[in-house]
Amino acid sequence: MKFSSKLSLVNLMTGMIALILLSFTIYKTSTNSIIQSEFAHTHYHAEQISNNIDRLLQEKTKLAQTLANATIIKEALKASNQLYTNLPNEKIKKTINSLDEKWKSINDPTDRFILKFTDNKISHALKNQQTTLDGEYGEIFLTNKFGALVASTSKLTTFSHGHKYWWLGAYNNGKGKVFFDDRGYDSSVGGYVLGLVVPVKNGSEIIGILKCNLNILGSISEMLSSTKDEMSVNLKLVRSGGMIVFEKGFEPLSTKIQGSIIEKIGNKKEGYSVFYDSDKEHLVGISEIEMTKGNNGYGFGGTFESKDHQNGNEGESWYVLLFRPISSIKAPVIELMKSVVSTVALLIVILSLISYFFGKKIGQPLLKLTKATKKIGKGDFEYRLDMPQNDEFGVLAQSFNNMANNLQETTTSINSLRESQKNLAESHKIAKIGSWHWDITNDKIVVSNELYQLFGLYKDDFPITHENYPELIIPDDREHFAQITKSAFRDKKPYQVEYRVIHPEKGEIYVIERAEVLLGQNGTPVKLMGTIQDITDMEKLEVDRKRLSTAIEYASETVVITDANGTIQYVNPAFEKLTGYTRKEAIGQNPRILSSGQHSRAFYQEMWSTLHRGESWIGNFINKKKDGSLFEEEATLGCANLKMINKRILC
Repeated sequence: MKFSSKLSLVNLMTGMIALILLSFTIYKTSTNSIIQSEFAHTHYHAEQISNNIDRLLQEKTKLAQTLANATIIKEALKASNQLYTNLPNEKIKKTINSLDEKWKSINDPTDRFILKFTDNKISHALKNQQTTLDGEYGEIFLTNKFGALVASTSKLTTFSHGHKYWWLGAYNNGKGKVFFDDRGYDSSVGGYVLGLVVPVKNGSEIIGILKCNLNILGSISEMLSSTKDEMSVNLKLVRSGGMIVFEKGFEPLSTKIQGSIIEKIGNKKEGYSVFYDSDKEHLVGISEIEMTKGNNGYGFGGTFESKDHQNGNEGESWYVLLFRPISSIKAPVIELMKSVVSTVALLIVILSLISYFFGKKIGQPLLKLTKATKKIGKGDFEYRLDMPQNDEFGVLAQSFNNMANNLQETTTSINSLRESQKNLAESHKIAKIGSWHWDITNDKIVVSNELYQLFGLYKDDFPITHENYPELIIPDDREHFAQITKSAFRDKKPYQVEYRVIHPEKGEIYVIERAEVLLGQNGTPVKLMGTIQDITDMEKLEVDRKRLSTAIEYASETVVITDANGTIQYVNPAFEKLTGYTRKEAIGQNPRILSSGQHSRAFYQEMWSTLHRGESWIGNFINKKKDGSLFEEEATLGCANLKMINKRILC
């Protein structure tokens, strides 16, 4: 296969593999990130809907309480209670039971006995409430403190109500509380009913009970249906036992939640969950409606069924469930990935075609070079490349021709030709600094992301606080760290301290911490601000410097270090031993103190010229010791504000 074809194929395959791996990684990362963020988002929306229903129930309660506190209601109750109060207890029960039997025996709503309670001043007021809020109410009726009927908007099933769970729930042993009677389907009104039962008080005494049967699903349905379907959601209002109170398109209490969701709400847990239905994955936001919990002066549910309603609540609260198909959450990412992958794939194909044509162009010089290499390999050292272009191939051709010339001139083996390599030295100083800020007054600490990166930590896995920070320090350094910081805090002064921490990947690293104490108006510390820097590389350099210093100090060759002006800054013991000059005598002098006068001016000019060009100078000196005796030495000099003389005695 030709070079151009290989280059094009390699580029195409590499690009496609990279595209597949990168696309998969981006897809997984993006979808996981979006789903994680949508967990809280979904729960938030479920909470909002739950709060709206809660406010709806509160509004209904306030309306009922306003009605219950009307003067006409209280006056009627006082009069009714007085009729029974004058009777003995046993007589009261018998009278109410007798009236209840009579009530149940009459089916004609126009009977005078029935009209006495359904066509009086109070019943007219209750009917007026029905008319004013059309469609909001079913039956509204009022009983006295003995449970006997005082007034009703229509003929009820019974006259006596004091024994019923909702009446007892609202009476609450004389303390009184609002009670929601989740009755389910009520045949007396032909629909789903939520009874709102409120005690009527005169001062602290309960004088009667008012019950309003609400067409609650009408209001809730209107509320939920008006919710924008911006998240492709399916809303359900369910009891904690799993029965669905409201779901668009289904009869109330005709279906039930199954699986892990019913277990979660059964355990009184809110938040979010993942639910599988017919191989479809859903993200579910779960939020309990506060007023249905039966807390804070409210009661909800019941433990019995009346003969005129079915599927009554058995002590269960209500939950809002917000179902979102995970496929709809992933859809934008998938569409974006399709677009990106298509675009990048097209670019890869275009680049592969470009590389093919470019490969054909650059392949011609390579073919020539291959031919020339074969010629030289067969011993034809007279063969030369004719490639005059001023580019890398031209340089390569010239180098090849030079190689052929050298081989031809020296007739040495081609294996003696070695490719010279260029050594690059790159110095890269990296400063890794993290910062922190401790609000002492509010006991809050803010740590920068760079500091987490410096320590190789993740904020979610190990949130740094001033209490747990010492755990990061190796045990041997903790006491020193504690003493420095405690002293700075006490003295109200800045501090600097070095210590070691354990990095999960790098192992032991050295850091330096600098901090300043900020004082409040009364002079007490209110804030502490500081930085932490990784100085591991500097510590290693310091160790290397000490090793080099030790090596020079104990070297057998003489070493002299001068500054840029040639003034001696350092001599090693080998120098003292050879020249007779002590270190104290030599430092501050010029190396001319060793001059014997045996070398000409031109000798020194040539030496300094070489050094000023940045090159090393190698030669022999005839120098003079302190005692005047001469010695010859071989020297190597290098100039970079550092002069090292490696001397060997010749005579």
